[in-house]
Amino acid sequence: MKKDRKEYLLHSFPTVPYQFMEKMKGREAQNFCVFLTNGNELFVRCYHRYWGGQIFERQRYVFAKDGAVRYVCDTDMEKRPINWRWSRKFREPSFRTGGFTYGIWRSNIGNGYCVINREAIEQSNMKYCPIEHSKGLMILFLNLYAQHPNIEYLYKTNYGHLIQPIRTFDGAYISVCDGIDWKSNNLLKMLHLNRTEFKLLQGKEELYEEYIWWRKEYPKGSPEQLITAAEKFGAAFGTATNLMEKTGYSIFRISRYLTEQRIELRMYQDYLEQCVKLKYDLHDTAICFPHNFHAIHTRLTSIIKYDANKLNNEQLTSRIHERQRLEFAYQDLILIQPKDVAEIIGEGKALCHCVGGYAERHAKGQTNIFFIRQRDKPDIPYYTIEVSNDFKVMQCHGYKNDKDGKPDEIKEFERVYTK
Repeated sequence: MKKDRKEYLLHSFPTVPYQFMEKMKGREAQNFCVFLTNGNELFVRCYHRYWGGQIFERQRYVFAKDGAVRYVCDTDMEKRPINWRWSRKFREPSFRTGGFTYGIWRSNIGNGYCVINREAIEQSNMKYCPIEHSKGLMILFLNLYAQHPNIEYLYKTNYGHLIQPIRTFDGAYISVCDGIDWKSNNLLKMLHLNRTEFKLLQGKEELYEEYIWWRKEYPKGSPEQLITAAEKFGAAFGTATNLMEKTGYSIFRISRYLTEQRIELRMYQDYLEQCVKLKYDLHDTAICFPHNFHAIHTRLTSIIKYDANKLNNEQLTSRIHERQRLEFAYQDLILIQPKDVAEIIGEGKALCHCVGGYAERHAKGQTNIFFIRQRDKPDIPYYTIEVSNDFKVMQCHGYKNDKDGKPDEIKEFERVYTK
């Protein structure tokens, strides 16, 4: 937007109607953004109400076809606005007087501010802006739309996740995926995809960024191969490189095997670590790509046993108290922690899975192993769950690694516990 245009718009702000001014009256501090129109252009006037009830305007915005502009002002001794001017920095409203910013710290007040007359958006040239995805950052989102109205195409085709409004402790911004061609109104050109790639990614749009990376690193890979790699490895590019070095096989061969065998990446990593401990030849396809992976994994686990020695038990016991905060109960299920290494090994034997191999890491505090039990059968192994030290559920398995499928009650338990 040109300078003279910004100056002109500053003097084009419509008056706030009486009924909107009445809505802002009160006796406690609060922020307001009043949306108005003048022709097709959208105007926003931002006010702060002090605890005593005084109301002063702090910021102004205009959103038009040729861009958006933010206006700020100086204040007099009474904190009244004087000398309005346009700002080079575009941001969410700042209601500061003396360094305290309600827009950030008072997040309990309408996401920083209360919106009045939101309907004005529908009456302006911003009417097609997918404002419902703004996550409380309406001003920044409208600014993005004023610059790139073709963001509408992304939201209509399940690629809206490429635009993420983010509010942090010290500010707010909108994260936009690098590489989008904003100059084009053709969705395929915007995303740098051909028709085949776009079709294969339907229903898997969340893999887009990883897919683009894999395509860049492996330009000779087919779209099907690249999508499979993105599905199994996501953005874990270092892990992928490590597995290729260990086995000597391509990432496409590895990801295809993991997909065909329905193997979790972390479980496959554990298996390869077991093979290294036992000094097996990982370049042998019978070793790195066993026909019955889960059976072989369980067999290796039984070979590699961690003794419930005194040192491990002392380490485990010393951490029981700090792990109590991770215990949990939900409906008919409870989550408890093992009292010694032997219990972890016994859990693995009872459920025929590899948790015994995690006993030492649990004892040393490198990870956290818990038992999911039914309330009426607290001593009978049911499911085992691993929680990382940054509080993420890494895996959760029952008898023979869910040979017969995972029950809905366990899926629900995982979901609620994660939340």
